[in-house]
Amino acid sequence: MDKQKDSYRTAMKGITIFGGVQFVLAIINIVRAKFVAILIGTEGMGIAALLNSSIGLINQIASLGVSYSCVRDFARAEVDRDVVRLAKIFVIINRLLWITGSIGAILTIIFAKQLSLWAFEDENYTWSFVWLSIAVLFTIVAQGMNALLQGMRMLKSLAKSSVIGGIVGLLVNVPLYYFYGIDGIVPAIIIAAFTTFILAFYYVRRIETQPQSVSLKETLVHSCRVVKLGVALVFTGLISTLVAYLMNIFLQSTDGKTAVGLYQSGLVLTTQYVGLIFTAMATDYFPRLSMVQEDNAQTNLLVNQQIQMGQLIITPIAIGLIIFAQLAVYLLLSSDFYPTIPLIQLSLAGMLFKTASWAITYIILAKGNTGLYLITEFTYNALWLILNIIGYKLWGLAGIGVAFLMCFFICVIILLIITHTKYGFFFNKKTVQLFWIQQVLLMIGLFVVFGIENEYIRYSAGVVLVIISILYSFWQLDKMLSLWNLIKIKLGRRK
Repeated sequence: MDKQKDSYRTAMKGITIFGGVQFVLAIINIVRAKFVAILIGTEGMGIAALLNSSIGLINQIASLGVSYSCVRDFARAEVDRDVVRLAKIFVIINRLLWITGSIGAILTIIFAKQLSLWAFEDENYTWSFVWLSIAVLFTIVAQGMNALLQGMRMLKSLAKSSVIGGIVGLLVNVPLYYFYGIDGIVPAIIIAAFTTFILAFYYVRRIETQPQSVSLKETLVHSCRVVKLGVALVFTGLISTLVAYLMNIFLQSTDGKTAVGLYQSGLVLTTQYVGLIFTAMATDYFPRLSMVQEDNAQTNLLVNQQIQMGQLIITPIAIGLIIFAQLAVYLLLSSDFYPTIPLIQLSLAGMLFKTASWAITYIILAKGNTGLYLITEFTYNALWLILNIIGYKLWGLAGIGVAFLMCFFICVIILLIITHTKYGFFFNKKTVQLFWIQQVLLMIGLFVVFGIENEYIRYSAGVVLVIISILYSFWQLDKMLSLWNLIKIKLGRRK
């Protein structure tokens, strides 16, 4: 029992640290977006978005997914306490990062003119992309160094690097935009990338490793293994990008740009903001899972624990957003976006299914089964696109919310069948129990917002439901972690 509590506490520690980091970064991004909007206007924001998305695509392709796939190798070497192997992996990955970063920079320079034409439909930004090749190089290398910190579970160092980088980015961006306006966009992007690199380099250099000589053959053999999984991750990312593009094209051709804007805004609120929790969890979850991936029993236990904790954290947030969706849309967007509210509410009802499918997918990644991962991701994206189109045809934006729920329900079933057959994975009794109780709470939330016409009664019932959900989650987390005792200890230390 004590070992189980320690495991839960380890997971909660990672979620707490990076949940806090994601929250701070979200605040920084909101403040930065406000200043940017004032200082360079809508045109400037558009230019910055196009430049960032263009080099982001280059980063995604040129990096070969190394910053994601190498986490598994670092985690395995760390759990085995193999100092020599860890040092060799460090040397190999460092070489690979500078190679892929350089390739990305060269590609950006070579295709600078084409990138300008593609993004802006003219050649005026060719030299902007040439200069941004510097940002591509430092970004790819920095991402890989952060992966080292993640793989070795140096969570505090990774958290400090992320927060300091966000603050420095804010402090740099504002003066540049104030004095140079739109001309400050490219320097701001380059300085932000260089800052991220310097911070990552600083924390990685603090890791004590034994100097190791690694032959070219060793470098090539290990690099091929890392790149194999990395390319699969890149490919799935490109598939997701393509599916998103096709969905936008469908909406544009059906109901115009307004429909696209409403759809995208709804996705932001359901996937981006709630998705911060998944980002926080994944930072620690993937390395921990990679450490035990050879032991199916331990893998089974860890995945179930992650699902349980993820659901307990997400459910109160999802219910709160379901009840107060209108207020959230008004504060974060405007009243013009009210038509997207049903999409948001119905999508949030499917968050528990998404939590489960997200956690199970990492089993395949941790096992290093590249082919199976590609198949599952392709199936998910195809299913997502088909159900979204059908849902929109039948019920408009609300239908996309229904599609979200149905898509992840089907994905959970498919993933359960696959992982049970190959790795013996299954939901334990506690996971099933927690899931259905919380899913019922979510469905009651939908009934409250769609079934109660009186506004006073609706919001009163909603507040009561949110409180019940919070109390239930706290009760369950207290049983898992002795949460109340931990809070009292923390408060006692502060005093």
